[in-house]
Amino acid sequence: MYLDQVKIEFGDRPHIYNEFLDIMKTFKSQAIDTPGVIRRVASLFHGNKRLVLGFNTFLPEGYRIELPLDGGTWPVYREPGRSGVINIPPPPGGIPQPVHLRPGPTLTGKIIVSFLINGYG
Repeated sequence: MYLDQVKIEFGDRPHIYNEFLDIMKTFKSQAIDTPGVIRRVASLFHGNKRLVLGFNTFLPEGYRIELPLDGGTWPVYREPGRSGVINIPPPPGGIPQPVHLRPGPTLTGKIIVSFLINGYG
């Protein structure tokens, strides 16, 4: 499960996991639109291709985050009804430092984030 991967990756940096949950709550409440959530997640997980691309699980139909064909590290996305890809602009203040995967234990249990999945919270 994607949320488990995020929590495991940032077990030693819970503020990043909490920021991700805040982004998801904001998106669920429709306070930010789909391009906005894509920009925020791409910035938060910059450099961690697996987590950036894994976020596609949460996007509405027709939206898709991809890595650029030119080998760049900043992702792009597709939007329904538009041809080609849309560049995700780096956040104001510059590109954040990449978030690298850390070695850790394999997932042995499931974390239930019911407020995201079932609408609680």
